[in-house]
Amino acid sequence: MSSEAIDRLISTLEIAGEEIADLAYTAVRDQMIGLDDAKNREKRLMSARRAVVKATEALRSL
Repeated sequence: MSSEAIDRLISTLEIAGEEIADLAYTAVRDQMIGLDDAKNREKRLMSARRAVVKATEALRSL
């Protein structure tokens, strides 16, 4: 796998991480208005974001 391919994957993962964070913030706002599933949704989204960040860091170390 070329360095360019890794850089593209890193970029894609960074964008995905930002989008997941946006969804998590929406879930936090939903919690504030009392939607029942928002807390669990936010937790799952933040877990997914951490996984994306971890994958990004792993690729950077190659």
